[in-house]
Amino acid sequence: MNKYFIAVYTNACKDYCDREFFTRLGELQGDNKVYVIDNTDPSKHVYVPQLATLCADVLKEHEVRHLNVQADDHKFHHNVCFSVSQLREAFLKSDCDYFLIIESDVIPPKALLEQFDDTIEDLPEDWGIVGALYYEGFHDYNKMGIHQTHHALSGCTVYRREVVECHPFRISEENWGAFPDAWISHDVNQEGKYKIFSDHDIRCDHRQFIGNSRQSKDI
Repeated sequence: MNKYFIAVYTNACKDYCDREFFTRLGELQGDNKVYVIDNTDPSKHVYVPQLATLCADVLKEHEVRHLNVQADDHKFHHNVCFSVSQLREAFLKSDCDYFLIIESDVIPPKALLEQFDDTIEDLPEDWGIVGALYYEGFHDYNKMGIHQTHHALSGCTVYRREVVECHPFRISEENWGAFPDAWISHDVNQEGKYKIFSDHDIRCDHRQFIGNSRQSKDI
């Protein structure tokens, strides 16, 4: 049984770092399968053939799917939500223990899975989510080690199966500033059964696009 379900959603607007990103996934995936959702609007850009060729070149076991989200308002939020929800459904059909989501502009260390194994070994039994560091301005890079938190961004994050079984990745008109990672963190905190952690020793490079944001790009 493979331990990690490696989940990725991406878009043509991340093609500036796609080879670096997927090459790194191929270096770290081991025997674990990588599941990829391309949510590019095909009326704007046909990205999935290029993406599938790249993944076949650098990944071992993997699956690439295309998802065309029909939404006039809050398209970026719906793209993220439908993508991660489809990945969640595939995870729940698998026998993997952990749902590991890595965003496609986050370059994790080659030893990521081994590092998460060690981290999980050190966590209390009631851990539910544990994330790596990647986002300057959100994560505190002055800390080291494992720290409890209330919100784990989904850039490079492990969710235990029981959390994913109980809680969907969702969005809500209550707060359009919140994405699915914020809502699942909120729901886990509200339930109170599991705790959320960040491991400040697992640090990724963030290839954040400099210029127009993804939300404003016409893709």
